[in-house]
Amino acid sequence: MAYLLDFSSILTSGQEFVGNKAYNLAFLKDNLIDLSIPKSAVIPADIDVYDNNILEQIVIEISTQFEFPIILRSSTTVEDSKNSFAGLFESSICRDSKDLIDCIHFIRNSATTEQIESYCKMVGVNFNSIKTAILVQEYQSADMSGVLFTKNPITNDESVVYTEYKENTSDAVTAGSQIPKSLTIDKKKTDNISFPFSELVSFAIKAELLFGYPLDMEWILSNNKLWFVQVRRITT
Repeated sequence: MAYLLDFSSILTSGQEFVGNKAYNLAFLKDNLIDLSIPKSAVIPADIDVYDNNILEQIVIEISTQFEFPIILRSSTTVEDSKNSFAGLFESSICRDSKDLIDCIHFIRNSATTEQIESYCKMVGVNFNSIKTAILVQEYQSADMSGVLFTKNPITNDESVVYTEYKENTSDAVTAGSQIPKSLTIDKKKTDNISFPFSELVSFAIKAELLFGYPLDMEWILSNNKLWFVQVRRITT
């Protein structure tokens, strides 16, 4: 039995098993085939990652299908939804197979913290209903990385795309302490915008139309190629 779910199977596997983060990325890629996301797979939420036999098989599957380092991200049934949960769940860089078990347990356990339980109470979410899948992605060493909003998150101006970004970073802006640069781009005036921002705006507009609401998207530029690692609804 295979425990690692191929990314191409996510949309048919049920969102409650793969979580919102993985599902949103798969939906995006399935509809915008020119858009790039890192090679990805999912450990479904119903897999017992504390069973040693199952865990051993998962390690074999990941080690066979991916080259290290990789990054593991939470993909729960509550984050990236109408409630933000931003910054409450975890990601972990796994540099070799020896780290995998600890990384898997770290991500799964990150959904059981008192901080998340407290936030659930505040927004009216049943803490005990949270299901946590684990998104496995190839690691991209970033020349530039950022977070993009398909409307201005401060003024709510929907005629613009707003992005904050950093150069020579390993992950998106939200992960570090370096002060980011920012750029606001009119959606109808993109002719003189240089790469990668021209491509960012193009994909952002298409993605917003696809989902039907303003989006928050995390992106990476690596070796002159643009990758998207997360897409979610903008929440306040």
